Amino acid sequence: GYSIDEMADICRRSLQDIGLTRRFARMVFLCGHGSECLNNPHKSAYDCGACSGNPGGPNARALAAMMNDVRVRSKLAHIGIDIPITTVFVGAQH
Repeated sequence: GYSIDEMADICRRSLQDIGLTRRFARMVFLCGHGSECLNNPHKSAYDCGACSGNPGGPNARALAAMMNDVRVRSKLAHIGIDIPITTVFVGAQH
């Protein structure tokens, strides 16, 4: 697994990349995407490129778990990303 510092860095980069560093909603959904098809040699093109051509749901759930970790939130607060205790991150797949 990742160390707390590594998880905090992953979360920091993810939040900064999407521009979500303040004014957090009570629920934040992180959605990976995937597809289902048969007999299609190009199937991986419909899945997540960041996930090596696999559905992105597992990665979205892993990121949500990291962002819900109080130790990670404490480290993020030290660098100015203060996530309210009432905010819950939910990983999903579209």
